[in-house]
Amino acid sequence: MACRRSVIVRWSPIALLLSLTACDPVESEDAGSTPQQVDLCEVSTRVFEPDCLSCHGADASPPDLTLEGARVGLVDVESGSYPGKILVVPGDPAGSLLFRKMNGTQAADEGDIMPIGAPSPADKVQTFERWIEGGAGLTCSP
Repeated sequence: MACRRSVIVRWSPIALLLSLTACDPVESEDAGSTPQQVDLCEVSTRVFEPDCLSCHGADASPPDLTLEGARVGLVDVESGSYPGKILVVPGDPAGSLLFRKMNGTQAADEGDIMPIGAPSPADKVQTFERWIEGGAGLTCSP
């Protein structure tokens, strides 16, 4: 008959404390917490400027996604290319054509994914989604 030995790990108080307080370096939100508010300037800086302005700048294909262009031609504005589709519906990411195109969830009759070829990175989609969920305000925080 074979013997089984149990291995007992003894934790020092410091090791136990460190193991209990260690956290993932990725920020996470507690269940029920309110996501950080996102303003138009953050969306412009983090999403539009690096990924969209090469095609959707002031003198390029609509919509104009420069900061000033977004202030006047994005929220509650019908798409010039897809009649009846609103670019950004405050409080409703799924109802917002631009969000669906960035997220890759657009309908077959709503054109290509944006940017062309692949959906936007998840963190940028989330930033844009939070802005819309927060009411898609047209001002910037100080």
